[in-house]
Amino acid sequence: MKDEQPPDFPPMTLTAMRALSVVAATAGNDNGNHVHASPQQERLASALDALYTAFWVRHVPVHQPNTLASILAEVLGEDEAKSVMEKSNTEGKALLLQNTDFAFQKGAFGLPWLSCTNSDGEEQGFWGVDHLGQVTQFLGLEKPASSKGWKAVL
Repeated sequence: MKDEQPPDFPPMTLTAMRALSVVAATAGNDNGNHVHASPQQERLASALDALYTAFWVRHVPVHQPNTLASILAEVLGEDEAKSVMEKSNTEGKALLLQNTDFAFQKGAFGLPWLSCTNSDGEEQGFWGVDHLGQVTQFLGLEKPASSKGWKAVL
């Protein structure tokens, strides 16, 4: 990250949110390397990483459709990125609306919002990174014993 904010901060992110909704909903090509995450999660995480780096490190205007498409092409390939961008104004719009409605139904009021279900089927929402310790406790996750485990849980 840089010390200064990107120009014209904050940008209008609606186009990116719609495109990312399409990325999250489509499986793409599964190369068989996904151990715990679904192909959709892997693709979404890769796209988010690329957009984060472009925006916060290089100060690239990722909210502009052509720029967004070129960054997605680096991650997904040209054909898949073109398909995502074509679907973003229709399918992406509907998916983003569904996701937003779902978040409100779950009680979300900010980011990050985590809607969790533990092994007993109990659901609970958590807001903010400072609640990750509570999330791990609610989910019954065991803290790694090795020194390479979690360094801190806020």
